[in-house]
Amino acid sequence: MDEHHESTSPAGAEPPEPPVAAARPGRLAGSPLAGLLLRPLARPDVLVPLAITVASLAIHLARLGNPHGEIPLDERHYIPDSRDVLRFGTESDVRVPSGDGAFVVHPPLAKMFIAAGMKIFGTADPVGWRFFGAVFGALGSLVIYLIARRLWGSRRTAALAGVLLTVEGLWFVQSRVAMLDIYVSFFLLVALWLLLEDRARPSAGGIRWWRVGSGVAAGLALASKWGAVPTLGVLTVLALVWEIGPALGPRLRRLWAAMGPQEERSGGGGTPLPGEPTEAGAEAGPSFAGAPARPLRRAAAVLGTFVALPAVIYVATYTPWLLDSKRYLPPRCVGKGPVSGWVCYQREIYDFHKNLEKFDKDVKPKHPYFSEVWTWPWIGRPVVHYYETRGTGALQRDSEIVGLPNPVIWWAGFLAVVPLSVRALRRRAGRDPVARLLAALFAANYLAYLVPGFFGRPAFLFYATPIVPVLVLAVVHVLRSLGERGGRWRIVAPAYTVLAVLAFVYFYPVLAASWIPHGGASGWQGHMWFGDALRGDCVAAGIKKLCWI
Repeated sequence: MDEHHESTSPAGAEPPEPPVAAARPGRLAGSPLAGLLLRPLARPDVLVPLAITVASLAIHLARLGNPHGEIPLDERHYIPDSRDVLRFGTESDVRVPSGDGAFVVHPPLAKMFIAAGMKIFGTADPVGWRFFGAVFGALGSLVIYLIARRLWGSRRTAALAGVLLTVEGLWFVQSRVAMLDIYVSFFLLVALWLLLEDRARPSAGGIRWWRVGSGVAAGLALASKWGAVPTLGVLTVLALVWEIGPALGPRLRRLWAAMGPQEERSGGGGTPLPGEPTEAGAEAGPSFAGAPARPLRRAAAVLGTFVALPAVIYVATYTPWLLDSKRYLPPRCVGKGPVSGWVCYQREIYDFHKNLEKFDKDVKPKHPYFSEVWTWPWIGRPVVHYYETRGTGALQRDSEIVGLPNPVIWWAGFLAVVPLSVRALRRRAGRDPVARLLAALFAANYLAYLVPGFFGRPAFLFYATPIVPVLVLAVVHVLRSLGERGGRWRIVAPAYTVLAVLAFVYFYPVLAASWIPHGGASGWQGHMWFGDALRGDCVAAGIKKLCWI
């Protein structure tokens, strides 16, 4: 692996970039227009993320219309709502048959994107209702590249993050079904990147547009699904710490120094986050030297960006609903005005999720794919979105879409969180701010489902979609630390990447509904590593703890 900063690392670092003029001349090399267009592409900083993005788009968009028709879980809920958005501007159960608009239990933004795809490709074309999800899923590889580039200053490390997210199975599946989770996950990823950019770019005053953009992206995530709240909370606290920490008094500043991120000492494998105090006491990002200490004003600006602005965006996405005289109204909200009806509607959404039950009276799961959150680390119960079989005996063929994480990435990610959490809690001088950031993001998202799960709150594994990029970055951080040891350790990251790609290729048929034989190592049974009914788990009463079928 390369050093922290490629331009200055003497040994084992990436070779210096060749001058643009040294690029291989083509047929149009002498053309000024060709030079203007091709010269930026000759730069690795452009070519590498561009190649990753194009490859990710190709993977996510291929066979997007397969299977043709609504996927039982959960497209049948959101396609009718999105179709109503396209026809009436909002979800509605007043002007359409009862089969449409019957599951309006989430904010509207993601359904607006699904409706936009229908507008482009037609309401009967599955590509339409899956298109923008696939595009955002593919663009996630670019965004995580930019995040990793900012965290570690390394093109190779950033490329590793982009490739791993591209071949992560749960991210891939959620990108290709008309559900909401990929939208909230993508916008949260964008919000994190823009916040890092804000801290890395000096500001001479005025509007902090990078930070405003981060708040806007967070608002778009919240307007897609309430699952954005845990990450939004971490971003808010992170921005507050970065913003007012250096302005605190001496005593509080010592507390800040003890608890806040600092630059990793040599050999620790960490990188100071943009805007964090360095050993010399200067900030790596925007400087406020000479400015009066106004922590309350700065804190108010942060809260305005990450609390007020997302709230405004959230409410604004309901504008068509508020203006519609025939809007969707749950029974108890009938007869209320636009504003009071909207407030009642928000409470209805909350109550629906609060009152979900895991089991019915005879202790059978209310839904066959409910999962216990504490089983997520070993992929105890992934969701099967679609399954079809043809033929019998030796001629049987199966087609399936199972929301299955890439085991090579998922298992390594949960293992990587352990040492990162230990490093995040250390109080010694050698600290790892990147580990703290990743540990905070992971804990906020995982505990948000784990704790309610102990009190009977049901969950599905696809709720963990926002955690996927965090697990990828955790794996990358550990691989980078191993690579910095030099010697044979440098081969770990390339070998691991190859293994992750091969795992994705192997599981691709059950991620993308390809027809495969029922038996054999390469058939459907071979892909169901945890699913043998003879072990009893897949036929046992209650929520399954180790079952992929």
